[in-house]
Amino acid sequence: MSFTQLILAVLLVATTSWTDVTCKSVQPLKKEVWNELNCNKPQSRLAYLEDEYHDYNSEAVYLPHAAVVQYCDNSLGCCRKGHLYVATKEEKMTFAFQEILHGTKMKKEIELTNHLRCVCQSIGSH
Repeated sequence: MSFTQLILAVLLVATTSWTDVTCKSVQPLKKEVWNELNCNKPQSRLAYLEDEYHDYNSEAVYLPHAAVVQYCDNSLGCCRKGHLYVATKEEKMTFAFQEILHGTKMKKEIELTNHLRCVCQSIGSH
């Protein structure tokens, strides 16, 4: 999208009357879509070195600065209220990166957790 198109889009939204806006109800997921989500399967997430690396130095540059891991969390919407989406099987994986500080490159590694299987578990049972 060009800058001109962006400005026109902003102006169009800004000049739209609230009476022109219609709300549609949110429809529940269809069974075939829900089955496609596969609630036993972890989802890809970014693990940032800033959060995972205990010796993280804000003055350094890290390449790459994040890794893709498979992770179980409640953002998928598989569990009902009172339950958490937790890992029942996981593995450790090594993530290699470079730390560049004051012109010096150092190869580093950390161990990250990769989830392999997830389940909904009652909050009181874990």
